[in-house]
Amino acid sequence: NLRKEGLLYDALRYYDACLAAEPADKAHVLFLKGIVFEQLKRFDDAYSAYADALAANPSEAEEFSIRVRWANARALRGD
Repeated sequence: NLRKEGLLYDALRYYDACLAAEPADKAHVLFLKGIVFEQLKRFDDAYSAYADALAANPSEAEEFSIRVRWANARALRGD
């Protein structure tokens, strides 16, 4: 797993490639991308990725996790 190995920019490229293929689990990919942005301390980008994930109709189970991370990124970016 690129993200867990600390290869964060490689992970972002991978997630972008996944999104270009219009995956069925788009919300999950955007969620993972948001986590990478948080790890890079790019909180505006993380916030946007989580907002996009919420707009992509995540599963009910995943929606809670996305909302928690979205709120955290929002706080960290100074809103």
